[in-house]
Amino acid sequence: RYDVTCNLTLQAGVSYDSSPTNAAHRLPDLPMDQQIRAGTGIQYAASKAINIALSYEYMNMGKGRIDNVSTNGTLKGSYWRNFSNFVQASVNVAV
Repeated sequence: RYDVTCNLTLQAGVSYDSSPTNAAHRLPDLPMDQQIRAGTGIQYAASKAINIALSYEYMNMGKGRIDNVSTNGTLKGSYWRNFSNFVQASVNVAV
């Protein structure tokens, strides 16, 4: 966080998280492997009661390899474009 002025704050951050599961237990509905995230945002205090914010985050979810064997059969593969983009806007009003 960096306060540009008393009303304007810039934010940035990165994070890493290891895989929540392995290829044998991964399913295609959430093919998340390791996660690398980077984000940035801006927050503006329009008044003592009103804050306006806008942020963006990129999340890379790794290759998402799947090697799942079950009684229903075998599911194998990987995701070469396994990422998400998030944009968030908010207005907070203290009453």
